[in-house]
Amino acid sequence: MVNGTRLLLAIALLAVSCRYLRPDRNIGELVGPDAVVGEWVLTHETAVVLRKRGFSGCPPEGCRVVFARDRGCRFNSVIESVDGTELINGPCSWTLQHDTAGGSNVRRRNVVEIVLYRGSGEWHEYLGFARAADQLLLWQFLGDPDSWEFIEYARRSATTSNNRLQRAALRAAAEPER
Repeated sequence: MVNGTRLLLAIALLAVSCRYLRPDRNIGELVGPDAVVGEWVLTHETAVVLRKRGFSGCPPEGCRVVFARDRGCRFNSVIESVDGTELINGPCSWTLQHDTAGGSNVRRRNVVEIVLYRGSGEWHEYLGFARAADQLLLWQFLGDPDSWEFIEYARRSATTSNNRLQRAALRAAAEPER
């Protein structure tokens, strides 16, 4: 009985610590280029994780990636390089790939490959698609995948901006005059 309990405990510990037994964050449906085009901003959760790790280099308006229809983009956000987490601000290009391993050893249904132009070379970032609370996210692991920490971007849309303005207007209308 003791050996059976130990075996179950070992399996449970393995399941908790192994990323292969974690849920797949990647969405299953295919996305088209229209799902990519637009402005994507670093999520609040990612900013918190980066601050915990000692990174405070995002600009006041936040880290972001802006994807254009012509496959050009502007990257003003973080990457993980051999030097650690660093801020990169510059032009880039992007490609939407389907059913690819794209920078990973795991096949994913949708991947956005971003090519950053750094000095005389290129730097490639690969972002998958996830969904949280019916919101599409672009994401990649931050550091060790077993840590289950991510760099995530949420799409900023005109609707999102309008909703924020409407909420601010409602708050202002509800506040008593001073």
